[in-house]
Amino acid sequence: MRVCVTRIVIAASLGVVSCGKGNDTTALQLDEPGAANSPGTLGDPGSTAEAAPEPQAPPGFAGELANVAASSVLSGFEHGQLRKRMDVAGFSISKRPITLAQYQSCVAAQVCQAPQQECANAGGSGQDAALCVGEENARAYCAWGEGRLPSLEEWLLAARGASPQRFSWGDAAATCEQHPLALDPTLQRLSNAPGSAQVPTETKCGAPVAARFEVGKHAAGASPSGVEDVLLARGELLGGEPASHFTPCAMSGRSCLVYGVLPGAIDAVKLVNEAGTAEMSEAYTFRCVWSKGGS
Repeated sequence: MRVCVTRIVIAASLGVVSCGKGNDTTALQLDEPGAANSPGTLGDPGSTAEAAPEPQAPPGFAGELANVAASSVLSGFEHGQLRKRMDVAGFSISKRPITLAQYQSCVAAQVCQAPQQECANAGGSGQDAALCVGEENARAYCAWGEGRLPSLEEWLLAARGASPQRFSWGDAAATCEQHPLALDPTLQRLSNAPGSAQVPTETKCGAPVAARFEVGKHAAGASPSGVEDVLLARGELLGGEPASHFTPCAMSGRSCLVYGVLPGAIDAVKLVNEAGTAEMSEAYTFRCVWSKGGS
């Protein structure tokens, strides 16, 4: 049985959790001897990508995709030593997280269902990112537009580039222009439950707390690929890919969450467990990806 081993690193009040494959006794060991130098493969980054048809997106996605060229990516996190270089085929990805209005159109089309998780925001603004829709609903939404959930390695390449860095924009902590909760790491962890006494009315960046999940307001925090609102909520939902370097994201038909300790930080992954409540107590967003040769 595979064991996902957790190590907590505390430095200047920062905790980081990383999970890798195998029965390692420490998160600072590589999966396999020489894993950091042995390339893996996700898709085929060959010469057919240029002649492939353009990807199709769900209604309302016109002009909202970021195109990512085929490349290799060093799969891993800034605060961790589990690394492996992976080849990733070219793809397109939704530039911003799927909004509540976009998701509700899928519900209206009877393709998706209303989310049941406590951290869902069914009563939010249409321009808010759709939160906590669930694994099956996220897959259904992406498949509705002939897409799918991104793998971890695709997401890393799009969200921060080919090499590990802690944020989509680099390694410096978020500013208010880059992330709405830049000065509120505690607020990022709070449930989205409406009317919660724990939630203040205004963020430390001077914006209404109710608008903290609104997409498209922080272009300064975009990745080199133009992907915006990376980890707008604490987590983002990803699809399972057997070739993935990290065990929680290597289960076909299952999903994992990439998440951070600080707002916008790309720190670790964990398996989604919708049968329980512990993994689902914090809000997460999702986005879709389209392979150049089809979904």
